[in-house]
Amino acid sequence: MDKKYVTLLLVFYFTLQLAAYGQLQVESKVDSLIEKARTVINNNTDSLAIIADQAYHLALQSSYKKGMATAIRIKGVVAQFNNEYDSSIAHYTEALDLFEEIGDSLQVARTYYNIALIYNLRSDYERTIEYGLKAIKMSEQIGDINGEGRVYNLMGIAANARKDYEQSIAYFRQYSQKVASIPDSTEIATSYSNMGSTFQSMGQLDSAIHYLTLAEKIYLQMGTHRNMPDVYQNLGVLYEENNQLNEAEEYTTKGLALAKSMGNRQREAGLYNNLGKIQNAQRHWQEAITNLSQSLHIADEIGDMEICYRSNEQLARSYAGLGQYEEAYRYHRDAAVYRDSLFSIEKTKAAQELQTQYETEKKEQQIEILNQQTAIHQLKLRQRGFLLIGAVVFLSVMALMIYFVQNRRKIRAEARLQRQAAKEVLEAEERERRRIATDLHDGVGQMLSAALLHVNEAHDTTPNDAKAKNAIEKALAHLHESYNEMRSISHQMMPNALLKAGLASSVREFVEKIDTPKMRISLDIVGLDQRLDEQTETVLYRIIQEAVNNVVKHAAASKLTLQLIKDHDGIALTIEDNGNGFDTAKSADFEGIGLRNIRSRVAMLDGTIDIDSAPNRGTLLAIHIPTYE
Repeated sequence: MDKKYVTLLLVFYFTLQLAAYGQLQVESKVDSLIEKARTVINNNTDSLAIIADQAYHLALQSSYKKGMATAIRIKGVVAQFNNEYDSSIAHYTEALDLFEEIGDSLQVARTYYNIALIYNLRSDYERTIEYGLKAIKMSEQIGDINGEGRVYNLMGIAANARKDYEQSIAYFRQYSQKVASIPDSTEIATSYSNMGSTFQSMGQLDSAIHYLTLAEKIYLQMGTHRNMPDVYQNLGVLYEENNQLNEAEEYTTKGLALAKSMGNRQREAGLYNNLGKIQNAQRHWQEAITNLSQSLHIADEIGDMEICYRSNEQLARSYAGLGQYEEAYRYHRDAAVYRDSLFSIEKTKAAQELQTQYETEKKEQQIEILNQQTAIHQLKLRQRGFLLIGAVVFLSVMALMIYFVQNRRKIRAEARLQRQAAKEVLEAEERERRRIATDLHDGVGQMLSAALLHVNEAHDTTPNDAKAKNAIEKALAHLHESYNEMRSISHQMMPNALLKAGLASSVREFVEKIDTPKMRISLDIVGLDQRLDEQTETVLYRIIQEAVNNVVKHAAASKLTLQLIKDHDGIALTIEDNGNGFDTAKSADFEGIGLRNIRSRVAMLDGTIDIDSAPNRGTLLAIHIPTYE
């Protein structure tokens, strides 16, 4: 081969290697800038904007599309922090196009979430739900369960904001189910906290307190305090609304201590105000003045006019309670000034929002007109071909729709058959239990009673033979023991209290038999004044029986708490012990027949079950059964 030709090949090869190495170097530098941006994302938006620009221009020069898309999305974050929502959406949309072009599904899903978040901040809740559903669909495709949960949480917040509380609760339940499957205890607690807040907005105080208390327990078990001030503040407000002022003061004080330790000045000001309001209701005027003055001082420092207004209003009430009407008037006057200022700000904000909405709609209309003109032009050029393609697509879609409808009907029919079969199996099992219990009581029980009578008679009529007397007395003892054992088995198989008095009475009777100094049991039943249908009562009793027996046999617990609550949303059953616990990541090692029976019975009632446990930290079993009225 010609040496000159070989030399040219070598030069070409090394040039390609250098180019590839240079591309890798550029991409590495862009990735480093993006990583640097993540470290300052919550601290300095100016620095963040500069880093994003540097990363974008460097990625643009080398056509590194992932780096370009990520840098553009960071620009969207900067615009979001600066409340420039139109600019933020524009950046996120541009980044979305690039992520879709390179097929990065994870980043596409996260960018959909970013856009949904902006629309939520703009109070455009319809579009929040629209983009949230897109994010969920993409997250489901790639198996990003945490991402799905985060989006369900955002949509729950949006539904709450537009006062669609039932839908909000549904989204928060889906959020809870997603994060429970990971499992992520922090997110589970957050979902309970959000459900509690929503029930609070609905005026269902018992349900609100129940879920907020569940959130509190999980946060305390984990030692996580970041969200605790919110939980304590909401519990304080709930107990205040329920006129349980001592409990309201206790929780508000806890929240205030945490807010102080975390340096959350706005939350601190709000909690001082809430504490002062509670103390006014208790007529502790001087203590209220101390806390309300502190609230007013902090709110004035951070410029929170809403809290300033509420603190002045409560201070006026405190001084009026002390009979110092001049001071009361002064604070009432100051409250009126803040109220007028807030009203003026709201009017200005509303006007700005209307102006922004008008400009956005105007731009959208212009874009729509241009799109329509382009579409008409293209339609004239390709009308025949388009009609043919449209016909083929229409027929294909119709065929697919027919297939999917038929397949869906088939799946539903199979599901109905499975549910019916499971129901029949359960009913057959309960009938067999009743039959055996009846046979034991009426058959074996009568025979044992007769035997006892005859042996007693033999004992009384036997001559004074010590050996014979001793043998008969032993026989009597065995017969008594057998009779008592037969009665216990019969009662366990079908308790009379369940048949006669209902679930609440039978559970109390069951717990009373197990409650001992060695293991104390706390029972709380709410909302079961009226009886449920027979099947639901039977299944719930069996679940409680199985769960409690598992604790007694395996947990080595000294304390067991059982709560059974029925409200508008359904039936909530929680069983918590302080026993051995287990690693839920290895739950398959611990799921014996008992836990599998509990899961199958919950599924029969279309319910859900959450298990939170850790070695040496006890176990929390949370079951929800929907009711259809």
